[in-house]
Formats: sequence, structure tokens, C-alpha cells
Amino acid sequence: MNAAHLRIPLSEVQISVRDAVLDGKSVAVNACAGSGKTHTAIATAKCYDGKVKFLCLMTNLREDIAAKTADSYHINVNNYHKEGYAMLGKPKFDDEKMFSLVKSMPVPEDIPLGKVVELARKLKAEAVGTWDLALLPYEVAVKYRFSETLVEYAETLLKLSDEKRDVVDFQDMLRFPVMEKMNINFDGLLVCDEVQDFSPDAFQFVKLYKVKQVLLIGDVERQCIMQFTGANSSLFGAMAAHFDCNRYAMEENRRCSHAVIRNARHKGQMTGISTTIEGSVGEMPKETFIEECLAGKHATSAVMSECNAPVLTLAIQLLVKGVQVQVRADKLQKLINSAAYPFLLSEKVGKDYVFKNPLGTIAQAMRNASTETGEDGVQKPAIDSDIIDCIEALESLAMAKGMVKSKFERNGSKWKVIHPIYQALALLLESKSGIVCLTGHTAKGLEWDHTFHLPSKGEVIRDMHEWSQENGKDLQDWECEQWNCVGHIIDTRARISHTILAGYPVVLDNESEGEGDDE
Repeated sequence: MNAAHLRIPLSEVQISVRDAVLDGKSVAVNACAGSGKTHTAIATAKCYDGKVKFLCLMTNLREDIAAKTADSYHINVNNYHKEGYAMLGKPKFDDEKMFSLVKSMPVPEDIPLGKVVELARKLKAEAVGTWDLALLPYEVAVKYRFSETLVEYAETLLKLSDEKRDVVDFQDMLRFPVMEKMNINFDGLLVCDEVQDFSPDAFQFVKLYKVKQVLLIGDVERQCIMQFTGANSSLFGAMAAHFDCNRYAMEENRRCSHAVIRNARHKGQMTGISTTIEGSVGEMPKETFIEECLAGKHATSAVMSECNAPVLTLAIQLLVKGVQVQVRADKLQKLINSAAYPFLLSEKVGKDYVFKNPLGTIAQAMRNASTETGEDGVQKPAIDSDIIDCIEALESLAMAKGMVKSKFERNGSKWKVIHPIYQALALLLESKSGIVCLTGHTAKGLEWDHTFHLPSKGEVIRDMHEWSQENGKDLQDWECEQWNCVGHIIDTRARISHTILAGYPVVLDNESEGEGDDE
């Protein structure tokens, strides 16, 4: 045991969590934003007398923990999916596996293959067929607003995918070990962070571990932000019961100023500590923010939104004007590719297909194809309008930077054709310094002194349940909860000040509680 790590300045609850683990107990911690969840886990792991395995959902979290524990050789850090991939003997990986399989199915022409694949992927994330409490296929379809006519085709595709074990996609990395009941014996401490974002397949995967102890940490009430991929915060309690955990709660936010804590949505019992500064939460028109950025301000701050399109458009506005911007959108390139590729008009030149230049027409083509009629006769979005907005913004950037023709790059012995939209996307994503533009999902676990919120709907929605009722929106409970949780993430990234770039009045609580020092 490393005694030096026992002197880390933890709170009383953090010390209790650490000591309970060091005393041989399994522990589950429900911890609010800024309470030091990962810090507590790392401090505990470094003190632990034995092997420790960290399992993380997100790559950036895995990299952060790996860097902070690099001097501790008894600690191993990995992603859930990479762990499952290694268990399976590292078969061939192909994330387009489902698309290849669906093409071999006898599907009527009026059934969109892409939607069949999407529903089949949801069935995998919900662990359909691998545990007793899983939703039925038609229930999954209803939950994610798929037409029930797609269910039989999605079930067939799921069966074909499950039979093809020599090739795996992202979901298979967890699904196949569960299906094969690969029990894993680990005589040490298993640490699972961000447990509130566990989907049923991740829950079933972790249950494969036969371990000495576990430490589960998450924020059940406020930060379940992966519900669109099947995440279910109620699984936290099920996991805690499965591993017979002692339960703790950490409600002290040790990051944010008092003003930020007071104005956070969905905050529950979150409180500040005595040394927390007052800080501020305010409003500013987006145009004023852009002017200040042009004047050299906010270079180390972050701008967040609930969706990609608003921050992407803002980033392009700043980039074209010469402001240094960095866009963090790990999945944006994949989303753009899957949505735009069918509309990238091409023609055969010799043996190769070359992209034409559809700038100015591709977004309209996507809009024309962006609705489909369900079995109830109601038209529904086929392509997310957020992605179409991103395409239009990228076209503007491509035009502004003179990227009007496809360019060619050698890829081995062949030439790779790069469309202007992808050139613009690469330009947008290549910067590693400057104002950070990102979504609330990507901002999870990060912090800055000063942050800005660019609402995706033009106004700050403090409670999506109330807003959906007032505006006649037929949103499911989990969709409302998803929005509220993402808003909570955005609200709690700032150490000092948080500013709303809104065009509508926002009710803010700026009365000081008289705690701490005003700075």
C-alpha cells in the first residue's frame, strides 16, 4: 500500500468510500457533478493493496485515467468494448457489418434498409434475447419511434448478425461475451465509472466478472446522458445489489462557483463547499460573444450546446473570421459520413468513381429525402435535421475557404477522392487550441474557468417535461429526462462563470448565499 496517497485531501465522504474499499467492502457511490468521482476512484485504486481494473465507457475518460495512474503498475485501465474484443480473441472488426448483412435479406423496396439496421442496433444495445428483463423487440421499436413494420426485418438481421461470430461490430464486443457466458475471474478491485450511463448490454457484460470487490461510481439522478443508446440509470441499483455493495452519496460540488450551483438545472441536493467562490451566471447575445472573440477574448473558454449544429455553425462563423477554434465532436465525422454519403453524387471515370461537386444541392437533396411515412400514415424524420444543418454549415465553410472541388490523395496504390464537405470537416476538427466548441455529451467530465451555453432551440429550457406539454410535443419521459440531464452537464462545467447566449429572457438566481469569499 502506498501511504503517500492516504494524505490526498479528500472530503469526509470520499475518505469513507476509500476506507470502506480498503477494508474489503464493495461500494456503490451516487455522486453529483464536480464532487470528484474519478478523483475518488483513482485515489482509492492507488491505495489498494492488489490488482485494480478500471472499466470505462468513453475513450477520453480511459485516456485521462490511464495518464493519471501511469505510475501505478497494479492498475489496468480499459474500455468495456476493448475488453470484450480481447475476450473474443480479437476477431475481424467491421462496424458496417449490419449493412453488409441486410443487403442479403429479402426486404421490400419500400422498407428503408438504414432504418432496419438502426433498429437492429437498438435491439443489441437493449440486450434483446440475452436476459430476462429485456424489452421485447416491438417495445424497443416504440421506445425509439421506429415503425413496427420494421421489427420483423430487424429481428431477422439481429439473428444473422448473432450467427456471424467471426466478424464483430461495436455492439458485438459486449453482446457476444454475454451470449457465450464468458465468466471472468479477477482477484482484485473492479472499478466502474459513469455507471449511470450503462446500457443493458454493458450491465450484462459487467455481471460476467467474478471479482473480489467492486467500486461503482455514477450520478444516477442527473447525468444519465446516453439514454438514446439504451442507457438506464436504474441499472445502477441493480448492479449495486448484484455485487452486494455498501451505498454512499457525494453531494458536495467541489468544482463550481456558488452562482453556477444555484442556477444548475436538475441539481437535486447538490451543494458547494466553504471555500467555493461566489462566481456568476449571466446572459449575453451571441453577436456580442462573437465580437468579443474577434477582440481576442474567451480563447481558453468553452461553448456548449445540446446538439452539434449550433456549436458547429458558431465555430464556422469564428473560423472564417480568423478566430482560433477547436471543435470536439468525436462522432460528428461518422454521423456526417453515414448521412451524407448516399447524396454525394458520383460518376465513373475509368475504373474509379469520382465525386461530383454538389455544393449547394446536397443539403436540399437530404431535406427532400428526410421524411418517411410510418404505418400510421404520419410523416417522420428520416434524417436528423441537426445533421442536415451541419452539412449546410460545412458547405458554407467549404465555399468560404475555396474548397469547391474534390481533391485526391494517394491511399496505397490507389487514389482516394475527398469531397469538399469532408475537407471542410477535417479543417474544422484539426485544431487543438483556441475556443472549445462541443456538445454537452462530449463535455462530460471536463471543466473550464468560464463556459458559455448556446441553446439549440434559441431559448434555455429549464424543464423539458413542462416545455413539451406547453408546446404540444409528444416526447417520451426518457427523451425529456435525456434533455434535462444534458442541460445539467452544460450548467456544471464552469469553475467561475457560466454565460447563456440566449435570445430569450432567462430567470437566474443571482442572490449570494453569503458562503465563501467573493472573488
